[in-house]
Amino acid sequence: MSLAAASAERPVIAVEHLGKCFRLYERPSGRAAAWLSGGRLGRAREVWALRDVSFTVSRGECLGIIGVNGAGKSTLLKLLTGVLEATAGRSRVDGRLLALLELGTGFNPELSGRQNVVLSTRLLRFPPGYAEARMGEIEAFADIGPFFDRPMKLYSSGMSMRLAFASFLFLAPDILVVDEALAVGDALFQSKCLGAMAEARERGTTLLLVSHDMGMIARLSSRVLLLEGGAVAFMGDPEEAITRFFARGTSLGRPAAAAARGGSASELAADIRRHSILTTRSHPEQPGLRIAAARVLDRNGRHTTRMRAGEQIAIQLLLAAETALAEPEIEFELYDRFDRLVTGAHLAPLGAALPALAAGEVRIVDFRLTMALEPGEYSLTLAAYDRAGRAAREDWRRHDLHAGLGPLHVAWEHELLPFYGIASLDCTAGLAASPRRG
Repeated sequence: MSLAAASAERPVIAVEHLGKCFRLYERPSGRAAAWLSGGRLGRAREVWALRDVSFTVSRGECLGIIGVNGAGKSTLLKLLTGVLEATAGRSRVDGRLLALLELGTGFNPELSGRQNVVLSTRLLRFPPGYAEARMGEIEAFADIGPFFDRPMKLYSSGMSMRLAFASFLFLAPDILVVDEALAVGDALFQSKCLGAMAEARERGTTLLLVSHDMGMIARLSSRVLLLEGGAVAFMGDPEEAITRFFARGTSLGRPAAAAARGGSASELAADIRRHSILTTRSHPEQPGLRIAAARVLDRNGRHTTRMRAGEQIAIQLLLAAETALAEPEIEFELYDRFDRLVTGAHLAPLGAALPALAAGEVRIVDFRLTMALEPGEYSLTLAAYDRAGRAAREDWRRHDLHAGLGPLHVAWEHELLPFYGIASLDCTAGLAASPRRG
């Protein structure tokens, strides 16, 4: 059944004026006093994590949910999955819902991955033999080798995520909820998961996807819900929602109503120009794609050139197409103070390829990276290309280049770094069982 036909059916998720209020007490004893006195004693401060949220989701649709930390995304998912009870409003969910909210939830660390898959199907009341019939597919998709038959307490976070996603996917839920779980996976596995979720959606599975990865949101979502301060700020077209998200994140204290008015994309473009780091002269090689402005944002959406080691940043670019472009591409490179290349990336391999652009079209893109580097000064190089059907990078047509941007200052506020060396490579460790002495 097509998505258009499915949309005419009864929604599988319906949310009406949903709200969640938490009561915060100054002292732990305040909660007990309030309970014993029927609410007459014990001072509490009411904090609404979610308020007056309404929407519906059709079968086979993917609803992306975005917003800054604390916007109410996880609270909404916990209300829909029954982890929390609503303070106001109501929600209805039709069908079997499986949720990847926190890695390892529901798994027994003493049991192996295989045993946990069987246990999960029993707890979810699947018929006998259901897990065993799909075990080969689950094991192949998780791709954790011999660890599949070892206790999960030996797993890294990435292994736990692989097992959780594989088992939930092959349990064929009517609704699959994913809350940032894929963030701990490697790029190849993330790509495999994206393909699997797209296929599941084609088969009629409804997806609720929470992520700070806007490329993933844009690729999978049919609609996007933007939350701000626990309320709905926008619901609709993914590209518009993402543009509004970045406009709000960089409004530097402007009232939400001002950002919500028409022209938010132009306001965002103006902010990028206002805080642009393009102090070097452009080096155009031919008319085409221009990097009109670029800036660096911290994790809270504030422009900066100073950050702590391990902090996530965004490199946000304002692009302008002077001519029609078939396969536009953007590249960034990060260099240390010795002019050594630390890292570089293009949009397409990150799942955020630009579409063909018409002459006069303007686009805003961003790279997000974690600056897990030794303290020091670093510089950026930004380049714009047209791939024009050429696979090899050296054959691309370069249209614009900005080199030596910055410097970006990476510092650490404490005496001891969480790693030593040039960079942190997201290292994990585990202990396997000791072999018996022969």
